[in-house]
Amino acid sequence: MGGLSEPPRGWDPDKDSLEDLVHAMFQDDPEEPDARSSAAAAPPQAAVADRPRRQAPPRSRLPAGRFAAPALAVAAVVTAGLAAGQILTATPAGPVPAAAPASPRTAARVAPPTPAAPAPVVVDFGKRTQLADGWRLAASRPYLCDVLMAVPVLQKDGTRIMRVTLTLTNRTGAPQATRPWRLTATADGAPAELVLWPAARFRGVPDTTLSAGRSVGFLVAFRVPEHPVQVRISAERDAAPGAVLAGTL
Repeated sequence: MGGLSEPPRGWDPDKDSLEDLVHAMFQDDPEEPDARSSAAAAPPQAAVADRPRRQAPPRSRLPAGRFAAPALAVAAVVTAGLAAGQILTATPAGPVPAAAPASPRTAARVAPPTPAAPAPVVVDFGKRTQLADGWRLAASRPYLCDVLMAVPVLQKDGTRIMRVTLTLTNRTGAPQATRPWRLTATADGAPAELVLWPAARFRGVPDTTLSAGRSVGFLVAFRVPEHPVQVRISAERDAAPGAVLAGTL
């Protein structure tokens, strides 16, 4: 490739640089001789310093809110699509198998409810009654207990002590203990005191075992007001038939 026949116009190899040479070769404009001559006459450094720099066109700044709503809408659509894809992926293709039945060994065992005691049989004083489990209960007519009323420590104003004889008979066909029997008394619905005085043989229900067909009698004393009241004496056991002796005294 042959060399240049002559340097470009306006470029001095002793003073100008190669950059000035390139500038002179590609930006040489024959229609502006005055501008070229003035640029050639100026010092090289001044010419370089005064040359305007090309600036990139300014970027148009748009308000952030102009694209915020479309961007959020696109993000929402993309998020919904991804969530739907995860749901479809997690959903099993076939039917969900039924849960296996619990093992009978691990099932909680519920205790059967305790059967309630049968309703007691109500009988008047001076009568006897046959209970469903084979026991029989008889009661004498009550009357004033002079023996206990004479004891000073048992005397209370406005009250009186009544007595009655109860008889338990074992008709179950097997020996039975009398110990489970309990006695309570009320006067017009309020609790009444059962008076125990062993010295006069008022001990309550005796602690004994009755053979089949045998009976035992015992004295029962109870305190009531001096005026007439409705008296009830209950003879009962746990979850077993009982009896209520009732009368106005």
